[in-house]
Amino acid sequence: MTVQLTVTYAHPSIVLEHSIHIVDVACANSITSIGGRFDDEKSYFHASAQWSPSEPMIFITSKPGCSEDGQNIFFLSKSIVFDDAAKSFTAAGAVVLMKDM
Repeated sequence: MTVQLTVTYAHPSIVLEHSIHIVDVACANSITSIGGRFDDEKSYFHASAQWSPSEPMIFITSKPGCSEDGQNIFFLSKSIVFDDAAKSFTAAGAVVLMKDM
């Protein structure tokens, strides 16, 4: 059986596993934040210029520590903080259900 699904989200979305430039993805224990590091300055500065620190974004990942069962989680950010020295980001927010996006 083959299924094709087209989804339109209410906010910009990033599938973290689909970016070769985002590494070291991790979530806080209670999954109130998610973060990652960029592999180069060009990618970091592009993202920090394009991702609004105060506008909601959806981060999608199945990384261990973020997902309990290996399935994608949908993390809706409330804010994003960028660290120029570490070329990283940390987003605060919460895991939401697909139907709630």
